[in-house]
Amino acid sequence: MDKIINFRDLGGYKTKDGYKIKKGMIFRSGELSDLSSKDEKKLLKDIKLKTIVDFRDKLEIEKSPDKKFDNINYYNIDIMGEEYKKSPSLEGFSQAKDNPHDIMKNIYKTMILSEYSQNSYKKFFDLLKNTKNAPLVFHCFAGKDRTGLAAVYILNILDVDKDTIYKDYLKTNEFRRKANNSILDDLKNKGISKAKLKYIEDMLYVDKSYLDIAYETIDKYFGDINNYIKSVLKISSSDKDAFKDMYLDFN
Repeated sequence: MDKIINFRDLGGYKTKDGYKIKKGMIFRSGELSDLSSKDEKKLLKDIKLKTIVDFRDKLEIEKSPDKKFDNINYYNIDIMGEEYKKSPSLEGFSQAKDNPHDIMKNIYKTMILSEYSQNSYKKFFDLLKNTKNAPLVFHCFAGKDRTGLAAVYILNILDVDKDTIYKDYLKTNEFRRKANNSILDDLKNKGISKAKLKYIEDMLYVDKSYLDIAYETIDKYFGDINNYIKSVLKISSSDKDAFKDMYLDFN
Protein backbone atom coordinates (compact mmCIF):
# COMPACT_ATOMS: atom_id res chain seq x y z
CA MET A 1 0.00 0.00 0.00
CA ASP A 2 1.04 3.61 -0.49
CA LYS A 3 0.21 5.33 2.81
CA ILE A 4 -1.61 2.66 4.83
CA ILE A 5 0.76 1.18 7.41
CA ASN A 6 1.01 -2.52 8.24
CA PHE A 7 -1.57 -3.63 5.67
CA ARG A 8 -1.30 -7.26 4.62
CA ASP A 9 -3.25 -10.28 3.42
CA LEU A 10 -3.62 -13.30 5.71
CA GLY A 11 -4.07 -15.36 2.58
CA GLY A 12 -1.39 -17.76 1.39
CA TYR A 13 -0.47 -19.32 4.71
CA LYS A 14 -0.49 -23.12 4.74
CA THR A 15 -2.49 -25.08 7.29
CA LYS A 16 -1.29 -28.18 9.14
CA ASP A 17 -3.30 -30.27 6.64
CA GLY A 18 -1.55 -28.72 3.65
CA TYR A 19 -4.34 -26.39 2.53
CA LYS A 20 -3.90 -22.66 2.05
CA ILE A 21 -5.84 -19.65 3.27
CA LYS A 22 -7.52 -18.00 0.30
CA LYS A 23 -5.91 -14.78 -0.80
CA GLY A 24 -7.90 -11.58 -1.05
CA MET A 25 -10.42 -12.49 1.67
CA ILE A 26 -9.06 -11.39 5.08
CA PHE A 27 -6.67 -8.48 5.60
CA ARG A 28 -5.08 -6.96 8.71
CA SER A 29 -3.92 -3.36 8.92
CA GLY A 30 -3.18 -0.21 10.84
CA GLU A 31 -5.69 2.64 10.81
CA LEU A 32 -7.25 3.66 7.48
CA SER A 33 -7.35 7.41 8.06
CA ASP A 34 -4.68 8.69 5.69
CA LEU A 35 -5.28 7.15 2.27
CA SER A 36 -3.79 8.11 -1.04
CA SER A 37 -5.64 7.76 -4.34
CA LYS A 38 -3.52 4.66 -4.98
CA ASP A 39 -4.68 3.17 -1.68
CA GLU A 40 -8.33 3.88 -2.48
CA LYS A 41 -7.96 2.27 -5.90
CA LYS A 42 -6.35 -0.78 -4.33
CA LEU A 43 -9.16 -1.18 -1.80
CA LEU A 44 -12.05 -0.46 -4.16
CA LYS A 45 -10.94 -1.77 -7.54
CA ASP A 46 -8.32 -4.43 -6.88
CA ILE A 47 -9.37 -5.95 -3.55
CA LYS A 48 -13.04 -5.01 -3.92
CA LEU A 49 -13.24 -4.56 -0.17
CA LYS A 50 -16.68 -5.02 1.39
CA THR A 51 -16.09 -4.57 5.13
CA ILE A 52 -13.89 -2.52 7.47
CA VAL A 53 -13.74 -3.52 11.15
CA ASP A 54 -12.20 -0.86 13.39
CA PHE A 55 -11.00 -2.09 16.81
CA ARG A 56 -10.22 1.40 18.20
CA ASP A 57 -12.10 3.31 20.87
CA LYS A 58 -14.16 6.47 20.30
CA LEU A 59 -11.38 8.88 21.26
CA GLU A 60 -8.95 7.26 18.84
CA ILE A 61 -11.54 7.43 16.07
CA GLU A 62 -12.40 11.07 16.78
CA LYS A 63 -8.72 11.95 16.55
CA SER A 64 -8.10 10.01 13.35
CA PRO A 65 -11.28 8.68 11.68
CA ASP A 66 -11.16 6.03 8.98
CA LYS A 67 -11.93 7.01 5.42
CA LYS A 68 -15.56 6.10 4.72
CA PHE A 69 -16.79 4.64 1.43
CA ASP A 70 -20.39 4.39 0.24
CA ASN A 71 -20.04 0.78 -0.87
CA ILE A 72 -17.96 -0.53 2.06
CA ASN A 73 -19.61 -1.45 5.36
CA TYR A 74 -17.89 -0.02 8.44
CA TYR A 75 -18.10 -1.53 11.94
CA ASN A 76 -16.53 -0.14 15.10
CA ILE A 77 -15.88 -2.94 17.60
CA ASP A 78 -13.89 -1.43 20.47
CA ILE A 79 -11.72 -4.25 21.80
CA MET A 80 -10.55 -2.80 25.10
CA GLY A 81 -13.22 -0.35 26.21
CA GLU A 82 -12.58 1.15 29.65
CA GLU A 83 -9.79 -1.34 30.29
CA TYR A 84 -7.71 0.18 27.52
CA LYS A 85 -8.12 3.66 28.98
CA LYS A 86 -6.34 2.42 32.10
CA SER A 87 -3.27 1.62 30.01
CA PRO A 88 -0.72 4.32 29.13
CA SER A 89 -1.34 6.19 25.88
CA LEU A 90 1.52 6.92 23.52
CA GLU A 91 1.72 10.44 24.95
CA GLY A 92 2.11 9.01 28.43
CA PHE A 93 4.62 6.28 27.62
CA SER A 94 7.61 8.53 28.30
CA GLN A 95 6.31 9.27 31.80
CA ALA A 96 5.43 5.71 32.78
CA LYS A 97 7.56 4.08 35.45
CA ASP A 98 6.84 0.44 34.65
CA ASN A 99 8.91 -1.64 32.28
CA PRO A 100 7.41 -1.24 28.77
CA HIS A 101 7.46 -4.98 28.15
CA ASP A 102 5.58 -5.58 31.39
CA ILE A 103 2.97 -2.99 30.39
CA MET A 104 2.42 -4.70 27.05
CA LYS A 105 2.21 -8.14 28.62
CA ASN A 106 -0.50 -6.86 30.97
CA ILE A 107 -2.39 -5.42 27.99
CA TYR A 108 -2.37 -8.84 26.32
CA LYS A 109 -3.56 -10.50 29.53
CA THR A 110 -6.40 -7.97 29.70
CA MET A 111 -7.44 -8.61 26.11
CA ILE A 112 -7.64 -12.33 26.86
CA LEU A 113 -9.26 -12.23 30.31
CA SER A 114 -11.52 -9.16 30.11
CA GLU A 115 -15.16 -10.06 29.51
CA TYR A 116 -15.51 -6.84 27.50
CA SER A 117 -12.67 -7.82 25.17
CA GLN A 118 -13.96 -11.37 24.87
CA ASN A 119 -17.40 -10.11 23.82
CA SER A 120 -15.83 -7.70 21.35
CA TYR A 121 -13.85 -10.43 19.65
CA LYS A 122 -17.01 -12.58 19.52
CA LYS A 123 -18.76 -9.74 17.64
CA PHE A 124 -15.85 -9.67 15.20
CA PHE A 125 -16.10 -13.40 14.52
CA ASP A 126 -19.84 -13.08 13.98
CA LEU A 127 -18.95 -10.84 11.02
CA LEU A 128 -16.34 -13.29 9.74
CA LYS A 129 -18.88 -16.11 9.81
CA ASN A 130 -20.68 -14.48 6.89
CA THR A 131 -18.71 -14.60 3.64
CA LYS A 132 -20.87 -11.75 2.34
CA ASN A 133 -18.67 -9.53 4.50
CA ALA A 134 -15.50 -10.60 2.69
CA PRO A 135 -13.16 -9.25 1.50
CA LEU A 136 -12.75 -7.79 4.98
CA VAL A 137 -10.02 -5.77 6.71
CA PHE A 138 -9.68 -5.47 10.48
CA HIS A 139 -7.45 -2.95 12.20
CA CYS A 140 -6.65 -0.85 15.27
CA PHE A 141 -4.22 2.09 15.46
CA ALA A 142 -0.94 0.40 14.61
CA GLY A 143 -2.31 -2.99 13.61
CA LYS A 144 -0.04 -4.73 16.10
CA ASP A 145 -1.76 -5.69 19.39
CA ARG A 146 -5.58 -5.73 19.20
CA THR A 147 -5.25 -6.62 15.53
CA GLY A 148 -2.37 -9.00 16.20
CA LEU A 149 -4.38 -11.03 18.68
CA ALA A 150 -7.35 -11.21 16.30
CA ALA A 151 -5.01 -12.57 13.62
CA VAL A 152 -3.71 -15.17 16.08
CA TYR A 153 -7.27 -16.38 16.72
CA ILE A 154 -8.08 -16.52 12.99
CA LEU A 155 -4.95 -18.48 12.11
CA ASN A 156 -5.55 -20.90 14.97
CA ILE A 157 -9.15 -21.48 13.87
CA LEU A 158 -7.88 -22.28 10.39
CA ASP A 159 -5.24 -24.67 11.83
CA VAL A 160 -2.12 -22.76 10.86
CA ASP A 161 0.93 -23.96 12.83
CA LYS A 162 2.29 -21.92 15.73
CA ASP A 163 5.63 -21.09 14.06
CA THR A 164 3.80 -19.47 11.15
CA ILE A 165 1.52 -17.59 13.56
CA TYR A 166 4.56 -16.16 15.33
CA LYS A 167 6.16 -15.18 12.01
CA ASP A 168 3.02 -13.32 10.93
CA TYR A 169 2.79 -11.59 14.31
CA LEU A 170 6.42 -10.41 14.16
CA LYS A 171 6.08 -9.15 10.57
CA THR A 172 4.54 -6.04 12.14
CA ASN A 173 8.02 -4.88 13.16
CA GLU A 174 9.10 -4.94 9.51
CA PHE A 175 5.92 -3.33 8.20
CA ARG A 176 5.91 -0.55 10.81
CA ARG A 177 9.64 0.20 10.86
CA LYS A 178 9.48 3.26 8.61
CA ALA A 179 6.49 4.76 10.42
CA ASN A 180 7.99 4.05 13.83
CA ASN A 181 11.29 5.66 12.84
CA SER A 182 9.38 8.73 11.72
CA ILE A 183 7.63 8.95 15.12
CA LEU A 184 10.92 8.56 16.96
CA ASP A 185 12.72 11.13 14.79
CA ASP A 186 9.96 13.63 15.47
CA LEU A 187 10.18 13.07 19.22
CA LYS A 188 13.98 13.29 19.11
CA ASN A 189 13.73 16.65 17.34
CA LYS A 190 11.44 17.81 20.14
CA GLY A 191 14.21 17.16 22.64
CA ILE A 192 13.02 14.00 24.37
CA SER A 193 15.81 12.31 26.31
CA LYS A 194 17.49 9.13 25.06
CA ALA A 195 16.04 7.12 27.95
CA LYS A 196 12.47 8.22 27.23
CA LEU A 197 13.02 7.73 23.51
CA LYS A 198 14.17 4.15 24.10
CA TYR A 199 11.12 3.57 26.28
CA ILE A 200 8.76 4.75 23.53
CA GLU A 201 10.65 2.73 20.91
CA ASP A 202 10.05 -0.43 22.95
CA MET A 203 6.33 0.33 23.04
CA LEU A 204 6.08 0.84 19.28
CA TYR A 205 7.17 -2.68 18.36
CA VAL A 206 5.81 -6.14 19.08
CA ASP A 207 7.92 -8.70 20.91
CA LYS A 208 7.83 -12.48 20.89
CA SER A 209 7.33 -12.41 24.66
CA TYR A 210 3.93 -10.68 24.22
CA LEU A 211 2.60 -13.58 22.20
CA ASP A 212 4.28 -15.99 24.61
CA ILE A 213 2.35 -14.46 27.52
CA ALA A 214 -0.86 -14.57 25.48
CA TYR A 215 -0.54 -18.32 24.97
CA GLU A 216 0.60 -18.85 28.58
CA THR A 217 -2.41 -16.92 29.92
CA ILE A 218 -4.81 -18.88 27.73
CA ASP A 219 -3.22 -22.19 28.77
CA LYS A 220 -3.32 -21.25 32.46
CA TYR A 221 -6.96 -20.19 32.62
CA PHE A 222 -8.60 -22.10 29.74
CA GLY A 223 -6.47 -25.19 29.07
CA ASP A 224 -5.34 -24.31 25.56
CA ILE A 225 -6.19 -21.97 22.71
CA ASN A 226 -8.56 -24.43 21.05
CA ASN A 227 -10.65 -24.55 24.21
CA TYR A 228 -10.49 -20.73 24.49
CA ILE A 229 -11.77 -20.38 20.94
CA LYS A 230 -14.58 -22.85 21.62
CA SER A 231 -15.66 -21.86 25.14
CA VAL A 232 -14.92 -18.12 25.17
CA LEU A 233 -15.14 -16.98 21.56
CA LYS A 234 -18.00 -19.43 20.99
CA ILE A 235 -16.57 -20.93 17.80
CA SER A 236 -18.03 -24.44 17.74
CA SER A 237 -16.61 -27.39 15.80
CA SER A 238 -19.23 -26.81 13.10
CA ASP A 239 -18.34 -23.09 13.03
CA LYS A 240 -14.69 -24.02 12.62
CA ASP A 241 -15.52 -26.36 9.72
CA ALA A 242 -17.58 -23.57 8.14
CA PHE A 243 -14.67 -21.15 8.50
CA LYS A 244 -12.41 -23.62 6.74
CA ASP A 245 -14.92 -24.06 3.91
CA MET A 246 -15.16 -20.29 3.53
CA TYR A 247 -11.53 -19.29 3.84
CA LEU A 248 -9.37 -22.25 2.83
CA ASP A 249 -8.38 -23.26 -0.65
CA PHE A 250 -8.80 -27.02 -0.98
CA ASN A 251 -7.49 -27.25 -4.55
